[in-house]
Amino acid sequence: MKEIKIVLLALNFLIFSEQLYAQKEISLSFGLNRSNLVWTNFEESGWQYKTDYFVGLRNVFINHHKVELSSEIQFSNKGWSTEDSNGDKQTFKYIDGIHLLTYKPIEYVGFYGGLNTGVLLNKSKVISDRTFDLGLLTGVSIGSNKIKIFAHYNYGLLNNELNTPGIKELGIKALNSNFQLGVRYSFLNRKTEKKSLINLNSYEIGISSTNLKSFKAILKKQMDDRKYLRYELLFSELNLNGINTKEKELSINFQLGFGVETRKQIQQIEILSGLVYRLGVSYESGQQFSVNPFVGYLIGVQYKIKSKLNFGMELIPGITVNYINLRNSESIINSNFTFINLPNFFITYNFDNQ
Repeated sequence: MKEIKIVLLALNFLIFSEQLYAQKEISLSFGLNRSNLVWTNFEESGWQYKTDYFVGLRNVFINHHKVELSSEIQFSNKGWSTEDSNGDKQTFKYIDGIHLLTYKPIEYVGFYGGLNTGVLLNKSKVISDRTFDLGLLTGVSIGSNKIKIFAHYNYGLLNNELNTPGIKELGIKALNSNFQLGVRYSFLNRKTEKKSLINLNSYEIGISSTNLKSFKAILKKQMDDRKYLRYELLFSELNLNGINTKEKELSINFQLGFGVETRKQIQQIEILSGLVYRLGVSYESGQQFSVNPFVGYLIGVQYKIKSKLNFGMELIPGITVNYINLRNSESIINSNFTFINLPNFFITYNFDNQ
């Protein structure tokens, strides 16, 4: 459970940080939570909704006049209360990553749906081993470009696995439920786009490799004449053994990355530079789990083979922090700086029709 919590937290911050480079709107949100548990196979009695607060920072990275894509990092107090003699209350403090698709039939009204990923910071009482949450949400927002009022409902998908004898055997489940009513104030708001939602002319796609044994997928999106957002995905291992047995063994090793690439033209050659951020995750059932965030600086060169094809080489010196959790032992955290590493060779295709 701890491994998933760390990965969710790191991925949410990686996604939110990447979107800040392409942001169309940044806003502060705050309001009230009304949270409780939704039970299955159980006649609940005396469980009441608990009222608390949330505060968040939202970033819109695609702002079409009809469609928005956004992410929000939110600190949120949730839980429930009961009508027993002690006035028992349970409080969960979450860092939530909320990722939304919004449809705007008219200018001042938006209907949205999306995914909520929550990482539990702490709780008032230990009654469950669940340290993260995953849920679906839907809602509506009303207001101007500066100020909006919004309301949505979040339904949890993961059982809280309450530590009560007989709960699991009876098939009883307790899922998180939360209603939010809030206000959103935008302190950075750029004009909405009325052109095509996806303009393929601004994209490049390709592959890169250092040893021809593993290949990394690359996607680049042009921001202006000199700057590109770049995305990377590498799967070096994905195995699942013992599918038909109780003792399944999973091993996975992947890396996600993004960066901002600046180009300087010198005849047929372009000089590349910019910051690159990566997150590596490695997991082996019963053996070890590791997370490896990386920050580096891109130094590269590419040559235009044809009007749509580029071939190049790049080095990315940087700093890696290694978090390693070995089975039945303490966690290990260390860092290292790599100045000279093996060069990546890459080839990309440009969709520009000009």
